[in-house]
Amino acid sequence: MTEIVLQGSDFGEMTMLLPLLAQLSKDDRWFAWIAPPTSLPKSLLVAAGIDLKKVMLLQPDQTHSTYQLACQALKAGTCHAVISWPGVLSNEELAGLEDAAANGKSHGIVIRDRRLC
Repeated sequence: MTEIVLQGSDFGEMTMLLPLLAQLSKDDRWFAWIAPPTSLPKSLLVAAGIDLKKVMLLQPDQTHSTYQLACQALKAGTCHAVISWPGVLSNEELAGLEDAAANGKSHGIVIRDRRLC
């Protein structure tokens, strides 16, 4: 698991991560994005070299939280990497994501807003 803490929730602050995300999208398995910010510009992602055909976009709902979706995607083993924007995470939840990533042999990336930590 990799945890990235940003100053705000604006996707513009994540431009430094675009090369990493582009590299991760080149794997044969899926690349899951869970609860990304609504300002996620597809044109910027494509320009950075991210293969959107391999990106699975998941949104939480009343029955599945961002945390639950991330755990399921990580454990399934069908995703090379799972990047999620969970908001607040407890230490137990972070440990749960680490276990799920290890079990599914997937990379997990958690992106959080410093103001919510």
